Amino acid sequence: MIGIERRRAELPAPRSLRLAYASATFAEVLRQSPHASEVNLSDLAVMVKNAAKTEEDRELARLRFTAKRLGATEQQESWTARRNCARA
Repeated sequence: MIGIERRRAELPAPRSLRLAYASATFAEVLRQSPHASEVNLSDLAVMVKNAAKTEEDRELARLRFTAKRLGATEQQESWTARRNCARA
């Protein structure tokens, strides 16, 4: 029984769950939530890219790039820079 639980814990989350997490997290970044200040947008983009199978899924990736191009993620990037400076 323990072996089954261990294997289950090692399995990746379902694609739909990864996309839901990415969507909600990206929304927190856009609204400049302090809870999203440590989110790595590059990692989030990779998660979306790996989970995206349909055109609707790929739309999330396009929205992320559009938001970045428009400067919507600049606040989040400055939080990350400040966090990294504080840790150094």
